[in-house]
Amino acid sequence: MHQATKATARFLLLLLALSLAGSRSQSQQKPETFASFWKEFTGALAKNDKEAIVSLTQLPFYFENKNQDRAGFLKIYPQVFTRSIRRCMATAKPLRNPSDNSYDVFCGELIFSFGKVGGKFKFLAYGPND
Repeated sequence: MHQATKATARFLLLLLALSLAGSRSQSQQKPETFASFWKEFTGALAKNDKEAIVSLTQLPFYFENKNQDRAGFLKIYPQVFTRSIRRCMATAKPLRNPSDNSYDVFCGELIFSFGKVGGKFKFLAYGPND
């Protein structure tokens, strides 16, 4: 084998090994926990980071008898996450529903629901706590 061919073969083997190592470490990552999701969600609320919250929300989001897309959710965000709701969420204790591994958070007369969608936790819905 020529010197250049050997170097090329070694380079390709190195790339293949790095690629396999990267895919193996990605597949061995732990699944998302609600605790890690909740930390990210409440951190975004504390900063009033609408973009982060919309990325953690199941879309379309049903609000006032209408499905809201991303742009629609960003418009209604101030109605859903008022200052008092954001303060409440900062100290609220999510309650786990063991039958489907979903979580509810109660703030005043409202209930906020969270659950897994496609393997990731998302903010699903909110409404009156009746």
